[in-house]
Amino acid sequence: MVRLLHSFLTFAFAFTVLVPNQACQNTAAIDGYTISGQLSHAPAGTPVYLAQLNDGKVVEKDTGKTDEQGRFTLQGQAPTPGLYQISLHDDNRILVVLTNKTHLRLRGDARDLISSYSVQGSPESDLVRQMTGMMLDTSRRMEQKIASIKHLIRRNATSAAAGFIACNQLFFDPEQDIQFTDSIALIQQKAHPELPFYRQLQAKRALLQPTAIGNTAPDIEELLPNGKRAALRELRGKYVLVDFWASWCGPCRQQSPELVKAYDKFKDQGPGFTVYSVSLDQNRDRWIKAIAEDKLHWPTHVSDLKGFNSVPAATYGVRDIPQSFLLDPQGHILAKNLSSDSLMAKLAEVLK
Repeated sequence: MVRLLHSFLTFAFAFTVLVPNQACQNTAAIDGYTISGQLSHAPAGTPVYLAQLNDGKVVEKDTGKTDEQGRFTLQGQAPTPGLYQISLHDDNRILVVLTNKTHLRLRGDARDLISSYSVQGSPESDLVRQMTGMMLDTSRRMEQKIASIKHLIRRNATSAAAGFIACNQLFFDPEQDIQFTDSIALIQQKAHPELPFYRQLQAKRALLQPTAIGNTAPDIEELLPNGKRAALRELRGKYVLVDFWASWCGPCRQQSPELVKAYDKFKDQGPGFTVYSVSLDQNRDRWIKAIAEDKLHWPTHVSDLKGFNSVPAATYGVRDIPQSFLLDPQGHILAKNLSSDSLMAKLAEVLK
């Protein structure tokens, strides 16, 4: 589900580039936008954040807090129409379209805002809501279908057909895929030793195994922007987030402010925390510009400028981004693809 929503956010960033062109003849401020919201299950004082999504960047605009009834108000100026994000925390956010004529009324459940919210006063925002809902529904149905496929394979694990399907389809969760692949591979080895499925399944497992949680993370040694080389192994002794990203990746850059907050908060606690950023850019200038724009001020940014054909991407099995791997001071993989909130919680736990 997360990957599909990231795809939607990527579309959203592209949308922000196009929307302002629709209002070139009406850029003067009228009276500003107003968002009046009420959230159930939101304790008094719950922060509500508003940020503008603009050309791959997240620009914080305002923060409000709910009262005892879960009500909040956000106000400001939007000289040109744009796409904005309303969020309670990292994984609980929605998108709305705002102009200086927008007076938006929002209702929802704070426990699961994206699945429960409704909007009035902005047809564009309601269209975004409908599109998001369709993607959520598609994602849930896809997860159900995947579970059904796995169940069918397990029920018929001795058949050659099961071996063929399992061999040609890796599903969403790499950790579960290792267990699933192992179980089917062993059965296929006994049932059909003459067929290639066992060897192919083992090869697929080998791709996942190096980055399994608990294993020592594969080393990376690539070029910094200044042309010098920097190795991941040189950061042993600290907690390290190996972060795969790119300047053109909207969801990656949307996470940048939260990653900066995590770095600033934990870099000097305990043994320390830092980030080893691996860019899948192919354009050096855009890579360096994005580092500066997003204020990614940790020292280690590397790239071979080969995109998804890079050696680090192949080593870590990275086929889409953002992806990240949290390492302990000994270089073992503690967790993968943590949300911003989960990363903060995990770092607070291990850096007490």
